[in-house]
Amino acid sequence: MPKTLKSGARQLVLKVKSFCEREKRNKEPIIPLKRVRLRVATMTDISEKTVSKITKEGEVAASTATEISTPGKHCPREKRVKLDDFELCALRHKIHEFYVVKRELPTLKLLLLLLLNCFMK
Repeated sequence: MPKTLKSGARQLVLKVKSFCEREKRNKEPIIPLKRVRLRVATMTDISEKTVSKITKEGEVAASTATEISTPGKHCPREKRVKLDDFELCALRHKIHEFYVVKRELPTLKLLLLLLLNCFMK
């Protein structure tokens, strides 16, 4: 079954394809075949240093049988306010009340005022 590629991977494929087509038109390699890192960097439009880092990560991942990590992924954060089931149910009920009974859109300001009045009594 073929994989679905995300937009970044699709752009990378297009860059490599255009580089190969330029070489085909020239009927010779644009960059010598011995300079693999430079060829990869030029094809993918990234720096040689990045190619080296990714290559190193790939070698480490292959030797330890792990996946290559993707930088920039965010860690899950804890919620600022922890609500139990009763409070969540009450909050849902108040939001539902806005839609059904009052026939208004519940804004944060209105909800805050209503909930402070309800829970502070």
